[in-house]
Amino acid sequence: AQAGRDIPCYGTTHADYIYGSIPCVRNLTKEELDEAFLKLYYKLKNSIDILESYGRNIVKLLMDDEKEKELMMLDKELHNLKAEKLRLLKENLEGKISDIEKISNLNEIQMYKSLYELEKKKVLNQVYESAEYRNNQRLVDVLRHSASIDTFDEVIFHEIVQKVMIGQNHIYFQLHNDLMIKSERKKYDGNYS
Repeated sequence: AQAGRDIPCYGTTHADYIYGSIPCVRNLTKEELDEAFLKLYYKLKNSIDILESYGRNIVKLLMDDEKEKELMMLDKELHNLKAEKLRLLKENLEGKISDIEKISNLNEIQMYKSLYELEKKKVLNQVYESAEYRNNQRLVDVLRHSASIDTFDEVIFHEIVQKVMIGQNHIYFQLHNDLMIKSERKKYDGNYS
């Protein structure tokens, strides 16, 4: 394959799966890669909303029932603290509790509120700090903040593309968020150079 030649049949295992030689994929030219990347770049740049939706779906997939229940419980506790705070303020205005009692109770409420918010942040960080979500978000950020390009940009290429696979008729770009995008290759004109 490195010599640019087809691999001939050397045994029965090969013959069981393929009739004849395994065709060598023609070399990828710099122009072909540049053109395919620019098409990919603009396809992605015009589809940022789809990538953001993909990111939201990643969050939904990573948010298991246990985490969702924990978040609901924490939200309920935060709601209860807010209601308790309003009740205390009302009782203080009505003269049922002193300013000292109000301040003491409000400080306790604030302490619990901080603890619940910290717990909530820990649960959400487990999801939003996952490699899957971060890689997708990084891709969205690169696309959103990069200027339009009309020639190959190596920095943007490496920020977006994890690896390139070449087939006889297609170029496959695996993005950093693990999505695979296929680009059609130009038809072979009989010249490998």
